[in-house]
Amino acid sequence: MKIRYLTDTGTGKSKAYFNTKGIDVLPLQIAVDDHSYADIEEYDTSRLYDDLRKQRIVRTSMPSYGLIDEYFQQCQKDHVDLVVASPICPGLSGCYDAIISCAQAHHIPLKIINHYVTAVVQEYILQGIKTLVEANCSEAIIRQFVDETIESTNTVMIPVDLDHLKRGGRLTPMAATLASLLKISPVMQINKGTNGKVDVLAKIRTMRKAVSYVEDLIVNDCVDSSYLITIAHIDSLDLAKRIEKDIKQRIGYATVQIIPLCNSVSAHIGLHGIAFQYFKMTDFTLLQDHS
Repeated sequence: MKIRYLTDTGTGKSKAYFNTKGIDVLPLQIAVDDHSYADIEEYDTSRLYDDLRKQRIVRTSMPSYGLIDEYFQQCQKDHVDLVVASPICPGLSGCYDAIISCAQAHHIPLKIINHYVTAVVQEYILQGIKTLVEANCSEAIIRQFVDETIESTNTVMIPVDLDHLKRGGRLTPMAATLASLLKISPVMQINKGTNGKVDVLAKIRTMRKAVSYVEDLIVNDCVDSSYLITIAHIDSLDLAKRIEKDIKQRIGYATVQIIPLCNSVSAHIGLHGIAFQYFKMTDFTLLQDHS
C-alpha cells in the first residue's frame, strides 16, 4: 500500500526537515504589504521579527489552492493509495478543508486529523501515525493514540503587544488602550474544548501574574511524567528560559522544551508573546506490543 504523509508549516518546520522524515509539507502563506511569501521557505522567523519591530501588518493564509491541487494531482499520477494529513486545524485556517476538497477532486483516499490546534502536536500526531503504520499496528490502536493525544493537548497563549493586536484588527482600539492602562494580559486558549478556535481564558493584571496563572494551570493538568511541555516564544528567549526554570522546579519530572513559536501564530500574537503547549506523550513500544 502506497501511503503519503502530509502536513504544513504550522509545525514551524521546513521542507528540508520533513524530507528526512518521509513527510510532505505545504508552506502556509505570509503576506506583508503587497507581497506574499511561502512560510519558512521564503520568509523565516528573523524576517518576521524584523517586520513586527517595524510595526508592519503581517497576515497569514493557507497554502495556495493551486499548490494543494498540484500535490493531489501528483499523488494521482503516482498511484498513491492513501494520504494521511495533519494540517493546521480548521478553526485557524482553510488548509484543512482545501485538502479534503482537492483529495476528493482527484479521487485520492484521505485520512485527515483535526487535532484542534497547530505547532508541536501537529507534527507529533503525524509522526506517531507513521510509526504505528510502519509497525503494522491496527487501525484501533492508531485511533487510540490519536484520540488520547488530542484529549490531553492544551495550548495557551499570552500576547504582550496589545497595539499589535489593535493594528491587526484583533482588538478594538478602545479595548487595547484600556487593557494597556490597566496592565491587563489576556490569556488565550485553544484545544478540543474550544473546537479549535482561540478563546479568552482569563484577563490577568500584569504579565508576571499571567505567566504564573498558566504555570498553575500546567501543574494542575500535568499529572505524570509522560507530558511534553513546550514553551514557544516570539523573540522572548530570556522569558522562556525563566519560565522553563519555574516549571522544572514545580514539575521536576516533566519534559520541557523551548522553541520559537511558528510564524503562522506569531504573526497574530505579536512580538514578545509567549505560548505553552502540552500533551501526554505515548510509549509507542507498548502500543506495538498490544497491537
